[in-house]
Amino acid sequence: MLLAVAILMALVAAASPFFRDFVLVNDLETTVLSARSMLWRARVLAEAGRNTSPWGVMYDAATHQMILFSGATFLARDTQFDEPFAVPKTVSVSGASEIVFAKQTGIPVVSGNVTFSVSATNETQTLSINTQGMLSLAP
Repeated sequence: MLLAVAILMALVAAASPFFRDFVLVNDLETTVLSARSMLWRARVLAEAGRNTSPWGVMYDAATHQMILFSGATFLARDTQFDEPFAVPKTVSVSGASEIVFAKQTGIPVVSGNVTFSVSATNETQTLSINTQGMLSLAP
């Protein structure tokens, strides 16, 4: 019985780094997909003229959240329409922190890149928003 437990513990110890890396990469993938969905939703809501205002997505480093919001800027937003997404603490976000899409046209006020990374696994993914509001994912 002790031999079986010892073998099982050795297998668990050998597999734990792989499992940790899997969880970290999964956190990155989930965050990128959620950010992409939020940006797409913001563009669609802006084009539809929902709440008769522009829509945007902002990354708040203090709370580690991405927030879909209604308004010309995050500071001037209507908070009743906020849709937050908690970004795992293992994922760092850099680049454009606030992207707003113009009402009816869906054109972003500022285009650019948002980079998501996990330092423990050296994994990085970048979302690009072009001047027409199209999203693309670069590995």
